[in-house]
Amino acid sequence: MMHTVKVFGFGSLFLRNPDIAKDIDLLLLHRDVEQDSIRFTINCKRMIRTAVPLVHVVMLADAEEIELDFIRRSTAVHLANIESDFVAQQIAAFSHMLLSGMAPALCRPECAL
Repeated sequence: MMHTVKVFGFGSLFLRNPDIAKDIDLLLLHRDVEQDSIRFTINCKRMIRTAVPLVHVVMLADAEEIELDFIRRSTAVHLANIESDFVAQQIAAFSHMLLSGMAPALCRPECAL
């Protein structure tokens, strides 16, 4: 079975002032609380933490995110999807995007105010 993790950015890098950001805050959103889904998401978290310095990663299942309303409340920005069939390539591309400074360009227009 193929698994997909949705990656969202939140915090100062994406929403307030990218110039003062001291870290990168990410949400990894996975489908459910089944062991395979959780294992895949933990593996993604490890790979991202290895590739990206100063990253903080929050993991939530879809149902947990709905209960907490995390995406809306944190005004998180969808950055990427990571699929189990292409995990290494997608994390490498995603990490390059974050480290090359492209992430602030993904900020919503209201952030620039």
